[in-house]
Amino acid sequence: MAQNRFRHFAFRSDTSGNIAIITALAASVLAGTAGIALLMGQNVRQKTALQAALDAGVLAGTSLAYGVAPEKRVKTAEQAFYANAKSGTFNDGGVEFSADQLLKPAFTVSKSHVSGTATAVVKNTLAASFGITSMNVNSSARAEKQLSEPVCVLSLNRTAASSIYVYGNADLDVKDCAIQANSTSSQALQMDGKTSEVTAKQIGVTGGYGGNSNNWTPDPITGSEPIEDPYAALPVPEPENCVNLGGKLQSNSFSLGPGTYCGGISIKSGARVTLDPGIYIIKDGQLAIDSGAMVTGDKVMFAFVGANAYLNMKSDAAMTITSPTSGTYKNIQMMSDGDLSDSKFGEEWCTILSGAKLDYDGVLYLPEQQFWVSGTAQDAVVKGSSPSMVLVVDKVWAQGNAVIDLRRDDKRKTGGDGIVANFGYGARLVR
Repeated sequence: MAQNRFRHFAFRSDTSGNIAIITALAASVLAGTAGIALLMGQNVRQKTALQAALDAGVLAGTSLAYGVAPEKRVKTAEQAFYANAKSGTFNDGGVEFSADQLLKPAFTVSKSHVSGTATAVVKNTLAASFGITSMNVNSSARAEKQLSEPVCVLSLNRTAASSIYVYGNADLDVKDCAIQANSTSSQALQMDGKTSEVTAKQIGVTGGYGGNSNNWTPDPITGSEPIEDPYAALPVPEPENCVNLGGKLQSNSFSLGPGTYCGGISIKSGARVTLDPGIYIIKDGQLAIDSGAMVTGDKVMFAFVGANAYLNMKSDAAMTITSPTSGTYKNIQMMSDGDLSDSKFGEEWCTILSGAKLDYDGVLYLPEQQFWVSGTAQDAVVKGSSPSMVLVVDKVWAQGNAVIDLRRDDKRKTGGDGIVANFGYGARLVR
């Protein structure tokens, strides 16, 4: 009996030792688990801080003006990163974070867009029992230029001063869309005259602007990202056999049909011309509309090709036309070949003079031409609308009593040509 009690006593002693061991192990596990939990919590907090610093860096680098060297973008991004990042060694419940050891960002530039990555480390000895003493914190960020409202007036020239020039009493009013001047000149946009005005939803300029700065509505956004020619791939119609006008231009009222008009078309004063639907190729000469002449046409497109081919509307001339609603040249009202090699003065001017009125529905795409509207004693008036672009030219000049009223509007419900163009400015994060 005594032996049995001894065995029972010994057994109970052994049990107490096991419990002590288990308790110790449990305590170790709990400490390690707590360490991991603390480490993961610190990881999340440090990742949030690291991401905020990296976001600040890519936004700062991207928001610089277009044309800034990539090296400057990277330097600006790094400065913004370190200004927003924590540095030094921090202790948070046993967690050590060495911000100035592995906290080194790497920024890259594509065009004007900046991307970045960064790594930091979170250290914690409490989780050593699980073989975990640190965690890496990795973050990445990318910024791009934010996009403007759809642009419907575009000056393509990349270097000229006064690529958009409004002076005298001129008014350039662009409704429901934006204006962009691609020129890098510090005077790419120019306004002179107390009563001159330019109005649009947004105004962008890759370079700068000068002159009367009070009458821009809204203020231009400088340093914008230029827009590549949106119609560069549009084929120029091939000239065919020349149309023989005969004595048509001598009559007061006549109609013209599509075809190639070699040497241009000269519509005499007082004439009334109706254009049949189709493509009119004006080759090596002007479409000249004399004072008092009137031209109308539905679903027509003019293509100016060869030397000195452009529109020239003299005082009191009037033209009201609409663009094709289908086919290759849907929504294209006028286009030119972009070639100045044979032009007499090395430039071509689409001209609308005092008292003249041009009303069109489509896109004027004249990539090598200066669009010049000049009113003196009377207003020179241009009204244009289109569901996409409205005016794409080399330069735009509005002088004196010029009124240019353009709008992004699908009045005929054609659906347009599908072109949407925006200039880039500032910066936005891309996730």
